[in-house]
Amino acid sequence: MSSPLSKLQRRTRRTLRITLAWVIIGVLAGIWESNVMADHGLDPDRETVLDGHFWRSLFAGLIGGGLYIFVMRDRLRKLPYLPAFGIMSALVLVAVTFTYAVLPVLMVGDPAFLPAFIERSLSWHLIGHFLFWDLVMGMTMLMVRLNDQFGSGTAGFLLGRYFKPRQELRIFMFLDMRSSTAIAEEIGDTRYFQLLNEVYADITDPVIYSEGDIYQYVGDEISVSWQLHRGIKGQRCLLTSRFRFSNSRNKSSKP
Repeated sequence: MSSPLSKLQRRTRRTLRITLAWVIIGVLAGIWESNVMADHGLDPDRETVLDGHFWRSLFAGLIGGGLYIFVMRDRLRKLPYLPAFGIMSALVLVAVTFTYAVLPVLMVGDPAFLPAFIERSLSWHLIGHFLFWDLVMGMTMLMVRLNDQFGSGTAGFLLGRYFKPRQELRIFMFLDMRSSTAIAEEIGDTRYFQLLNEVYADITDPVIYSEGDIYQYVGDEISVSWQLHRGIKGQRCLLTSRFRFSNSRNKSSKP
């Protein structure tokens, strides 16, 4: 499997890509905001508006995206999307409330902290920021989950790379559980399919960190592929094959 350093590098790259995407979204939101102000007869300082959106998006991407990739992703990826999104929405609400309701009151030094806090918390300003960042977080989680599910091939599919037939040199690996039939008979159908879900979740990181693509799931078999130059670099395809299912099997077979 991948070394801790390669995992750190991979997660750092994912965080930086998320940050870049958030900055682009933030700048587009700044352009839209300044256009709305101009349409209503105001004279916006576009440079100031865009500068504010840029820095907010940059820090939000580094902190929020980093928190999700480094801390929350591993804890939430075994949950369905909606419950996981609900947990992240709660964290986004806490962060937005602290940024736009708690900090401004503390910086002003208003002695009536509670009334000022409640007023800011229930304002459309805060609600708008929460809905914006919650939507951004939701889209980010969806894209990360798609990438976790199918590897780096997700982007190629969305960009239409495989809409026309093309030839590629690829390395294929077929992974399956040892004695899966015997395990299914021993633990029953329900727990066996739960075991498969855990196996699929556990194999995700080795595939991602080796820059492979999950081609398909067939029962207890997982088909993984690499573009030739990626698979042979650093023997990534061979390192991935060292992954073992023993931990998932032991956890799921307990009475």
